[in-house]
Amino acid sequence: MKRNDLLQKIKREAKKRERLRKDPRYRRTLAFLVEKGFLKTNETLPHIGNRRIHLSDAIWAGENVEPRILEVLPAALIRLSNRFIFDVEPESDPELGKVLHCLAEEKAEGSTFRGIAYQRLKIWCNLPLRDHRTKPPKDKKIMRTFRLQKKVIERLKQLAKQEQKNITDILEQLVLKTY
Repeated sequence: MKRNDLLQKIKREAKKRERLRKDPRYRRTLAFLVEKGFLKTNETLPHIGNRRIHLSDAIWAGENVEPRILEVLPAALIRLSNRFIFDVEPESDPELGKVLHCLAEEKAEGSTFRGIAYQRLKIWCNLPLRDHRTKPPKDKKIMRTFRLQKKVIERLKQLAKQEQKNITDILEQLVLKTY
């Protein structure tokens, strides 16, 4: 390939990329992921607010414009599923369905997603987000109900008041033997 042909090809690709970066699907998806703390960018993006993102738009943006979107998308789907409009069901995409299942179950090994290794996808699941409203799966607590004697409850309340903590924290410390 001659030098001039190569330069022409590079210029065409640059124009195409510039046009794709102006696409509203890409801009909304990137703005959402930046606001939530999954990604960082130096681009000026619109404020997304409480708007929900179409899953098909996020996949399109990751495949056509910014590959980093595909790397954080499974973690965003698990941690912020109520912020997405599932116009494409994850189960209809076998790769995405398998990865979401493995990440939700916190498995050590899993399948790749669009050529991205499972270990790289897993890192994003436990990343603390900037807004601190959603907890990583490893930090989520499970609701259980116990029937305890009155004297046990009184003792727990007393310990909680002494330590200026809540009863749940005292129970966790006692069970983990760090009290």
